[in-house]
Amino acid sequence: MNKATDLDEVIKAHEGFLATIMTRSLLDIGKRDLLNQLRAIFGTVYKLSDFLTKFDNRVSAEVKTRGKLKITAAAAAQRKFFDDYIVQSKGEVEQLYTVTQVRPTQPSFL
Repeated sequence: MNKATDLDEVIKAHEGFLATIMTRSLLDIGKRDLLNQLRAIFGTVYKLSDFLTKFDNRVSAEVKTRGKLKITAAAAAQRKFFDDYIVQSKGEVEQLYTVTQVRPTQPSFL
């Protein structure tokens, strides 16, 4: 641009500049498919972000509401029973797994 001596050279430089802008901003015909794919990806990312924000707000509200509830003795006993049941069941599953493991044995004909 600094070396332009007449208006035609300025116009030519400007057209080159505009072509560069069109290409780098993905607005030319050759980049249209890529632009559409990027828009679809960003649209999906935006929808996911919106969903996660709403989900977080609902979870936070639920946690806040549950924090205000009083835990009754019956609810605490029920929770303890459930926790004990889970621990016992886990132990039984681990024992069953251990018992059913295939152990190498000698063939019966030996």
